[in-house]
Amino acid sequence: MIPEAWWEKFHELSLREDILEVPFWHPALEFLTPEELRRVKAKALVWREVTGDWPGEVAWWMEFR
Repeated sequence: MIPEAWWEKFHELSLREDILEVPFWHPALEFLTPEELRRVKAKALVWREVTGDWPGEVAWWMEFR
């Protein structure tokens, strides 16, 4: 997947109303605001679409606080 397509898919998914119901969870997500959680779950969905599996560690691509 080219970077532009990744960002387009990420932005599309991050606007979905049901994004918070995505079954991806990591203990670090407990401390995020709802908007930050939406972004992380959207990235997890794109990761799953590209690789076929959920990300093993959010530190690989989660923004620094």
